[in-house]
Amino acid sequence: MRALHYYLFAPGTIPMYVVTSLGFILILSLVTGLITYKKFWRGFFRMPRWHCDRRTWFGDLHRLIGLWSLWFVALIGLTSVWYFVEHAVLNLETPEPVVGAPMVQQRVTGRQINVWAALAHKQIPGLAITAISLPYEPGNPVIVQGQWRAWLVRERTNAVFIDPATNQIVGKRVAHDMGIGGRLVHTADPLHFGNFSGLAAKLIWVVFGLLLTGMAGSGAYIYAKRTKLAVSSGIGLGALNRLGVWKWLSFVAITAIPVVSFLYW
Repeated sequence: MRALHYYLFAPGTIPMYVVTSLGFILILSLVTGLITYKKFWRGFFRMPRWHCDRRTWFGDLHRLIGLWSLWFVALIGLTSVWYFVEHAVLNLETPEPVVGAPMVQQRVTGRQINVWAALAHKQIPGLAITAISLPYEPGNPVIVQGQWRAWLVRERTNAVFIDPATNQIVGKRVAHDMGIGGRLVHTADPLHFGNFSGLAAKLIWVVFGLLLTGMAGSGAYIYAKRTKLAVSSGIGLGALNRLGVWKWLSFVAITAIPVVSFLYW
């Protein structure tokens, strides 16, 4: 699921840019929604008119969910834009140290794991270890990572780097020592995925994620009903078409993304 969401199962970096570029569309939708919804601040406690026809109460429900989801739309949109800018323009990720020793053998004993954990605790007392990453290729260190005195950072932010051949510490990374740019790199993930405060935060992100997805369906339904009403009133479809050549770009994007995902899955 993460691979589908991140890069559509497709190779290269272009799919990632396709996904994250939609953050700009999300922010644009938020702004235009507030502009078109006159005096939107009055609608937070305006209940849908259930006694009216389906299109009316669908529209009321769509606006109500949209208002209460403003913070979530802004958060997901801004973090998506950050991912796009970070990969396209900035490179704020703290580089890992390089070791001269060959890769650690595939068979690693529990005793060796305990040695690395003890070295990390000595370097960062109180580190709550969440993972120990073995080298992927020669020159990579062992990485002991976890949480330590920092909120809203991903679990690999605080880390101790160890030479697997000599058991010597070759570097460490601590959230408190980072600048603003480096801290943002490690804060975007918890905000985007909602995995910073246990099950409660995750459930909130799931609920609002479902609501946001539902808004896409309700928006399409409302537009279809309005189009049907306009056509039945004698207005030609040509008068309703304001996209021009952009409609073909939209059609290609909507069709190509699931096709590419299916082919590479």
